[in-house]
Amino acid sequence: MTSRNQAIYKIETRQKRVALTFDIGWGSKVPGPVLGILRKKNVTQATFFLSAPWVARHPRLARTIRSRGYEIGSHGDLHVNYTKHGNRWIHRQVKKAENVIRRATGVKPVLFRPPNGDLNARVVSKLRSLGYLTIHWSVDSLDWKKPGVAAIVRRVLNAVRPGDIVLMHASDSASQTAQALPQIIDGLRKKGYRLATVSNLLAGRFRIQSRFQSAFPSRSGRAIGSRVSSTRAKYTAHDVCRRGERQRAPRCGVCARRLRAAGRISGSGFASSSRKK
Repeated sequence: MTSRNQAIYKIETRQKRVALTFDIGWGSKVPGPVLGILRKKNVTQATFFLSAPWVARHPRLARTIRSRGYEIGSHGDLHVNYTKHGNRWIHRQVKKAENVIRRATGVKPVLFRPPNGDLNARVVSKLRSLGYLTIHWSVDSLDWKKPGVAAIVRRVLNAVRPGDIVLMHASDSASQTAQALPQIIDGLRKKGYRLATVSNLLAGRFRIQSRFQSAFPSRSGRAIGSRVSSTRAKYTAHDVCRRGERQRAPRCGVCARRLRAAGRISGSGFASSSRKK
């Protein structure tokens, strides 16, 4: 289905659910405080896109993200624009990152966020052939620009809508993220929003808004890819679940019932052997 070769930037839903996502490329000063705030605020669902060099340097932090039940996606290896490189180069980069993340955390990611948000139809198609869904975003906190805590909070809370994927960073370059995060979490909850992982957004609502849109520039300011008309791609929860490698739990009733009958998961739905202590 050709619509599966398009990047996902939000989920079409009336349910007040959003996904907080965090890119991490370097540093060890910001990830710890971000994780601490998520725990203090009792946020059990968030998605982290990890770059391979960061995971290689900080495997214990990567394992902490995993052990706390947060979803792990790949942010690739070199932080460069994929549209400037051929498919063979992309293949090597993606597989290198996949192997590094898997060795450190035990997770084989199925979500991929290209560095700088730089993509086009060819890149997304290649990622799909490697088993990845390409995840963009619909709300950009711009925390990496360090515009001030109030500006970060205001930008997220004023823009958020049901089904949004919010881009934040937990790299050391985003030094204001940890200060802004408590206010963002409180503000979202005050507005009635529940926080979810990207995969749980996909599994909870099967109509996905996906397109390449010149209105979404890359960090360099260049328009991303060629314009493709807006589509609504239909996924089933079971399709997402099968591709999810059961990072934490089966994501649909079909797999949950099968695994529960086989005694491989508890009544709560979590695989007893899948979570690191």
